[in-house]
Amino acid sequence: MPTNEIDFEITEEKDKTINQLVDTLTTELNFLKDLDTAGRRGISKMGRKNLDLVERTFQHAEGNPEFIPNFTSLSEFKKDFDLSKWLRKLEKKLDLLSDKIKDTAMLAESESFLAARLFYGSVKSAAGAGNEKAEGIARDLAVHFKKYGPKNTEQARKNQKQTESQENQTAKL
Repeated sequence: MPTNEIDFEITEEKDKTINQLVDTLTTELNFLKDLDTAGRRGISKMGRKNLDLVERTFQHAEGNPEFIPNFTSLSEFKKDFDLSKWLRKLEKKLDLLSDKIKDTAMLAESESFLAARLFYGSVKSAAGAGNEKAEGIARDLAVHFKKYGPKNTEQARKNQKQTESQENQTAKL
């Protein structure tokens, strides 16, 4: 293959370990909520600008408890604020991990799709030369490559040239 940026095989053991870690994380975070759209719309939101406001407000409330309304609990305020800060940090870490997972999946998909196209091109060539086994394989795979068929001959020509170019590069290796 011309490029191989992803070279990792997921073993049964690695799959089991990673899934156990995700399950453990899910279990440990059993307090997380799943809001629907209406629930998200109906609550106050604290953006970055409000983070400082809430922190300063807590400091003032802590130092001046006489102003805390009877229906407000300073300890609950602190717990909620500490949790929100901790969850934001965790969210950032998980977002970075999620982005890496998505990017790696995209690369792996791209590499496997390229291998499939190269194989299909090779089978089509063999089928064109009269190889009966290749003809059956080509017919089976042709269904998946219809968008490159007669309806879109310009794209099919571009893809064929790209496949031939990649095959030539592979042959040189």
